[in-house]
Amino acid sequence: MTLTKLLKIDSKPLSLPQNESDLDDRALSILQICHSDKLKDQNQVLNWLLEIESQLANQQKITLNQFSALTYMVKSNYFLHLDLGGRNLKYGPKQLLRIAYVQISEVKVCEFNETETDLKSLAEKLKLKSRVLKKYPREQILIYQSLFHELNKSTWGSLKVIWQDYSFKWKDLFLFSLIVMATFSSSLFRILLSGFTLGYLFSTMMEYLVHRYIGHATVANKKFLKLLGPIGQDMLNFNLEHSIHHGSVHHNYTKIFSPSGPSTTENLEKQKNEKQKVIQFLKKKGGTKLVQMVENSNFGLSSSNIYRTQLFFLPVTLITLFLPIFVIAFESVVFNIVFSIGFLLSSQLWILTSSSYHPYLHFTEKEVNDKAPWYWKMFLKTRLSRFIALSHRMHHYHGGQLNQNLNIGFDFLIRWQPITFTQLLEMKKSEVIF
Repeated sequence: MTLTKLLKIDSKPLSLPQNESDLDDRALSILQICHSDKLKDQNQVLNWLLEIESQLANQQKITLNQFSALTYMVKSNYFLHLDLGGRNLKYGPKQLLRIAYVQISEVKVCEFNETETDLKSLAEKLKLKSRVLKKYPREQILIYQSLFHELNKSTWGSLKVIWQDYSFKWKDLFLFSLIVMATFSSSLFRILLSGFTLGYLFSTMMEYLVHRYIGHATVANKKFLKLLGPIGQDMLNFNLEHSIHHGSVHHNYTKIFSPSGPSTTENLEKQKNEKQKVIQFLKKKGGTKLVQMVENSNFGLSSSNIYRTQLFFLPVTLITLFLPIFVIAFESVVFNIVFSIGFLLSSQLWILTSSSYHPYLHFTEKEVNDKAPWYWKMFLKTRLSRFIALSHRMHHYHGGQLNQNLNIGFDFLIRWQPITFTQLLEMKKSEVIF
């Protein structure tokens, strides 16, 4: 059945209401109501559904946020909990979503099984394609995509979500073309690129292992580290810094030791008290020297000594570098030098990002604009950095058990979780760059 038959409308162009922004804001508030409590404010939700029916019947084009709200209602079986209160919707949830899909996707026909009872499966089948989504603002796309994100534990599940959410842009093809052309144009560039690639693989693996098994060390891991003498003690200090960091931003993502909510006098006092508690704990544990070390790291937001970290892991870096050089020892000296330069340029990225880049992921957008150097401002607003920011929020949400990497890659193969709708709204509320 086509949209025309279902609504008995002609084929004149769809019009968009002048108050598009208001429609988006209202749809987002309805979406939050449905997401937070299925029994809350149902009268408001029902009124909104009646407005959507009227909007579609009058050929007024719905917005992406409106379609997101409809999708969530179907996907979560919200309609099963809706008390109509004597008022009737002209169309059921399946028909309403289908009509909206035909309109927003600008297709003529949307075939589906009339006897379909699994509303969640129906919502998946009527998921918007990237060619439709790319017409809308990024924030609205993220909201829509987050409705389909569920906790997954498999490598395939992680990669599938990344592939489904990826929105192709022409500049991606342009960049890829440049790399291919440069690769074929210069043998030295190929050598440099191969070294750089291996270096990045090393970096993403090292970050995962250090973050997972030292930053979030288990009791057994800590016992083992104690056996390593001064080196192990420094790793335990890193674990302490990182544990304090997670605890300090647990309630407020952008203000350490601050409770969630506005910066009232009472909350500022609580923030001060929480900070003093941590300082007193550190004094008892290691004296003023330990307090100074943690304060130098801004309570785990960065690293207290980035050079010492590099020194401790230098042997692992050099062994990883010399292994491929040893295997291809028959190559020229120039080859080995260029390959090594490429490797060293990227192999230490995990230390740079953990110490220098990570703090800005907990800054508000205003703080980034006021305090960040120009080069970090530029990178923070790239697609890659925004993706990392979303991933890192889920790392904190799950208590450090997922999304270990800022040098993304290796954690996709272990266990990675995309942003959820709730956490996306939290980031929006915190005004961080996402």
